[in-house]
Amino acid sequence: MRQFWVVGGEYESTAFKNIAEGSTEVREGPFDDYDKALKEWQRLAWETVDDCNAHFHIEEENVDVGAAGAFWVIGGSFKDTSFKEWAGVPERFGPFDSYDAAEAKWQEMAWATVDDATAQYRIETVQPSADDSAAKPKLAYRLLTGPDTREFCEKISKALEDGYMLYGDPSLTSVDGKIVCAQAVVLRDS
Repeated sequence: MRQFWVVGGEYESTAFKNIAEGSTEVREGPFDDYDKALKEWQRLAWETVDDCNAHFHIEEENVDVGAAGAFWVIGGSFKDTSFKEWAGVPERFGPFDSYDAAEAKWQEMAWATVDDATAQYRIETVQPSADDSAAKPKLAYRLLTGPDTREFCEKISKALEDGYMLYGDPSLTSVDGKIVCAQAVVLRDS
């Protein structure tokens, strides 16, 4: 069974490492689905929107399996500050083995977009479920996309290691002054 918790509170600084003296960590939950936890996170975030030292995040645990999930940083620009509709393709960084590693990436992305009121990043976890036990067959064709970064090159390298080969030339475009890459890959014949 998967459970979600909203964790955080008022911290000593915007590094969000240590709870402020005289304050206690908030741990709301458990919630039985992510959307319920997200609503609680939004409530707490809006209650403390004027406190730069307040920070909350969602943690997931798999009570049945007891194994830690992989952490991902997901975000980018939205059409407006309701943060309901993406302005483009959301970015996804990870997986990270620990919350601390994901939080470091989250802070990097949050600071890089601090002047963009429509940008938002969050940390999510992915737990293996009982349905994940059977391996899914590989897709014959995949289109890999992402910003022109080392992570994108690593994504392509991983696909090549997994038995794919490049299909055609890469495609590049500029979105808001940033280069975005696309590369098609196909499974090698067995």
